[in-house]
Parts: sequence; C-alpha cells; structure tokens
Amino acid sequence: GTYCVVFYKNSSSTTKHYIMGVDNSNYAITYSSDGESSISVGYGDSDTYSLAYDEVQSKYLLITRGNSNNLRASWITSNGASAAPTVWADNTAFIANSIDPNLVYDSYNNKFVLTYHKHNGGTCDPTAVVLTYGSATSSPSKGTELELESITASKVRTTYVKGAKKFAIIRSGTSPIKIQLLTISGTTLSSFSTTTISNLDRNYIGIDAHKTDNRIVTVFRDDSSSPYRAKFNVYDVPAITSTITSENFIGFSKAAISDTASGNIAVIGNTTTLSSLTPGKKYFVKPDGTISLTA
Repeated sequence: GTYCVVFYKNSSSTTKHYIMGVDNSNYAITYSSDGESSISVGYGDSDTYSLAYDEVQSKYLLITRGNSNNLRASWITSNGASAAPTVWADNTAFIANSIDPNLVYDSYNNKFVLTYHKHNGGTCDPTAVVLTYGSATSSPSKGTELELESITASKVRTTYVKGAKKFAIIRSGTSPIKIQLLTISGTTLSSFSTTTISNLDRNYIGIDAHKTDNRIVTVFRDDSSSPYRAKFNVYDVPAITSTITSENFIGFSKAAISDTASGNIAVIGNTTTLSSLTPGKKYFVKPDGTISLTA
C-alpha cells in the first residue's frame, strides 16, 4: 500500500499524528491510531506545521510553530496503517522568534530547506536555512541562515526543482510578489536569481514544480477587480548542464588535484577503485562526494 502522515492539533493544543494508508489494489483507505508529540501548539492559524519526507532515513520531519513563536522539530516514523507512528519531539526552541515554517526535501543532496519569517525588530524577514539529519533522537543540524529580503513578508512558499537542482521560492509582503531561485552547496544556500512576477502584494500565493521538467507553476489571488480571481504563471528554471559524456569521461580522481597539477586517475574498469559496486551500472559523484546510481 501507499502511506502518508496526517497531523493535527487537538482541543488541548497537543500535536497528534496518524498514518493513513491507501490499498493500491482497491484504493480502500485505512489509518492507524494516533501518535502524539510533547510539543504544545498555542496558535490556531493554518501555518503552524510543515512536513516533508526524508527518502534516505524513511522518516518524516515535522516543523512546528510552538508557543512564543519558536519553531520545534519532530521525527515521525511510520509503522504502517495498523499501528501508531513512532514520534520523537524536541520541545526546546529549535529556531527562535520565527513563524510560518515551510519545509521541502532535496532528494539530490538528501537535505531539507526550511523557509520561515524571522522577527528582526520591526520586520518579519523571509529567511531560508539548510537542515541535515543527525539522528532520530535529535533536532536536525542547521546551516547558515540566508535572509531573502529585509521586509515584512506575509507568505513564503518553496518547492524543489529536481531537474535543475534548485529551490524555487515565491514570496509576498510589503513588496511585489517575487520568485527567487536558490542553489545549495553543503549547508549553505546562495541566491541564483530573483524575478518580480506581479506588482501586487498578496497573502494568497502558491508554487509547485513539475516532477520531470525544469518548470514551476505559481498562483496568486488577483484582487484588482471583482470578483477576485486566481492567476497562474509557468516558468522554466535554468538547468545545470555538463560537458561530460561517455566518450570523454575516463574515471575518478583518487585524491584532490589542484588546477594545472597532475595526479592519478582511477580509470573505468579499475576494479580496485571502490568496493561493493555493481558491474555494468553507471555511477555518479554527488556534490557531497558520495557515489550514487542517480544523477
């Protein structure tokens, strides 16, 4: 079957979770009993939670806006639709003085990117940070925060463009609606480009990426005329290209080599380069230095 996590806040402001399953043969819906975290949620707005799935750890990361405008982290592990999920929660302030979490997973680098509004005196600045998994009983590690703009933002929404290996963010506030592309290196985010898509300031915005094409779709509510209408835009995201082909690729360097210097290359077919590789498979080097079967 196919499973997903459903989470909600009960009447006593306690975070609850359960696993909902869909039987692929007859599409019948089943669900588990509740799992519960110790995080108390004192706010009733719809931006209290954000959830994403870690494909490597097979766990869900839940970011919760708790009391006193502090963000808190929980790891949720599915036990199928017949048993309550296992929940570990950190009730301390994971990120302080922040609201409106929006979490996405980078399947290429196996990292999360979290956007949120960070209180900085008189502004509520849109901010992004890289999160990495440490253990199932600790909050994820944080990279360096990137302030997207010094404004009072009303909404920030994020998606991951897999083919282009970039994060696309749509944001609005005390400025026009903008799309900002971010790249990731290690635990550091950098701004790639920023585009204004509307001179309107709107709370109602959304963004999503096509699963295979380097393309994003944005939506916002146009209040310039009555009745209000939703407006959609489609954008192509610049892709990362490479000149490497099966003809000009000879192998992997066995150590770091400086520019213009010489060094040893483990050529294709060298069976002593790495262990536990499958013959006949094509392998890729990822930005963190690990080897993967996917680009």
